[in-house]
Amino acid sequence: MSTSTVTPSMNSRRVAAALSPVNLHIAGVMVLLALNIYLAVHLFLAWNKLRQSGSEAVSQQQVALKTADIAAQPLRGLDDKLSTARADADKFTEQRLSYAWSQVLAELGALAKKQNVRLTRVQYTETAAEDSPDPDLVEIRMDMTLSGDYRPLMQFLNSVERDKTFFVIGAVTFTGQAGGGNNNNALATSVVNLRLRLTTYLRKPLPSDSKQETSTKEVSTRQEAGHEVRR
Repeated sequence: MSTSTVTPSMNSRRVAAALSPVNLHIAGVMVLLALNIYLAVHLFLAWNKLRQSGSEAVSQQQVALKTADIAAQPLRGLDDKLSTARADADKFTEQRLSYAWSQVLAELGALAKKQNVRLTRVQYTETAAEDSPDPDLVEIRMDMTLSGDYRPLMQFLNSVERDKTFFVIGAVTFTGQAGGGNNNNALATSVVNLRLRLTTYLRKPLPSDSKQETSTKEVSTRQEAGHEVRR
């Protein structure tokens, strides 16, 4: 019986050398390194995307904050503005609104006398409290008739608009004209009748008004004696 010896080929030896423990260890390290690089790249991309999203969110919040700041500008100092407006309203009410109908009539009579026109009729109505724009004010609507020369009547209207007492002219109507003057300047010199509608407001009496009440009553009594007053 004969015995034969098998000699390994060169390829077998190379394969055996490549599969040695050292080479396998190196190969494992390379695979782990590649995996780490892959994960690191993906982690960087995810972080970069998150950072960009965060920057956009911050920018949006800054824009929203700026918009809210601009919208809040008119509200800054609102308390002071309200206090000033309230003080101005109280001053207007006290100085330009009467607290009694007799005061209104006396003021109109004084204006008519100053402009040399005749106040022949005054009729007034009070607005119901529930229809008033302010519960502390009473709206007075007047319908009156005046007579006089055309120019003094126009001056009377102008003085009513500029008077310290608050009046609102609603309507002006010429209701008639009497003869007088020459034909070339008839309108400027003729006696005409004028119908006037006015609105004013009465306020509540103030403590400071009591000092003026006596003198006001005396003036209003004289005015009422010379004019027809209807309610």
